Amino acid sequence: MTTTLLGTTAVRALVEAAGAAPSLRNAQPWRFVFLRDSATVRLYADRGRHLPQADAEERGLHLGCGAALFNLRVAAAAAGRDPVVRLLPDDCDGSLLAEVRLTDTGHRDESLARLHPAVARRSTSRRPIEDDELPAAVRGALCDVALREGARLVFPDALYVRLILQLVRDVEGGASPEAGVPSRERDFGTVPVLPGRSRAPFGDRPRIALLGTVHNRPVDWLTAGQALEHVLLLSTQHGLVTSLAFHPFEWPGARWTEGDRSSAMEHVHMVLHPGHGPQGTPAPRRPVAEVLEIM
Repeated sequence: MTTTLLGTTAVRALVEAAGAAPSLRNAQPWRFVFLRDSATVRLYADRGRHLPQADAEERGLHLGCGAALFNLRVAAAAAGRDPVVRLLPDDCDGSLLAEVRLTDTGHRDESLARLHPAVARRSTSRRPIEDDELPAAVRGALCDVALREGARLVFPDALYVRLILQLVRDVEGGASPEAGVPSRERDFGTVPVLPGRSRAPFGDRPRIALLGTVHNRPVDWLTAGQALEHVLLLSTQHGLVTSLAFHPFEWPGARWTEGDRSSAMEHVHMVLHPGHGPQGTPAPRRPVAEVLEIM
């Protein structure tokens, strides 16, 4: 395993891509430290950006940082690097969420590199999304990349959709305003009409997807965050837009689809509504200089 020195411009480009990730209420709760000698990027939780009222367990913080980590991997692959990732590498430092050694083996993950143009194009939609049926091949591809990252994406049967939407409504109805995206622009489109906003994205028969994991630990949240961003970037490549709800819920033993004989996703971390519609407006981003330290 070899590494070569990375210049400041290259490192800044990697972190800029990482910072384009989605996060709960656009909190962007991450910071990065680059170690020149080992060509290693350390991803830390920025707990000064944590939203305790909305995210008491820090699940949302970890999901957002996991998404940023995936973007970093994509940008590294596009730059010809092979990112070697260690999650939660220091038991004594809970703020250190991941280490990424940017090796220079001459072999890059082409499937990751191809996603790089989607990093800048991806945005969360808060406008109406068409509820036309997604092609089976696209749905299958989205499920496959989530599984590749160690999570699971399922498109639940109609039987569950109403129950899921009611859960989301219940959470959104009690949401408290915190720093980040204003509450009237955060909702998942379950509220019929809100002042200053157009009709909700959901139609009469929404095509939603659930992203989750078997377990419910910080490492699983980081895994789910990476899977989320992989799904979102691939969706963007396919010309789709997506609404997100960072609303967790647990449903042990649920069979989300007809014929599902396992409970391989007891912990749902995210509800997604992918489809065709207007591209969302990119949310403001923290300057790279604010989130990156080079040592």
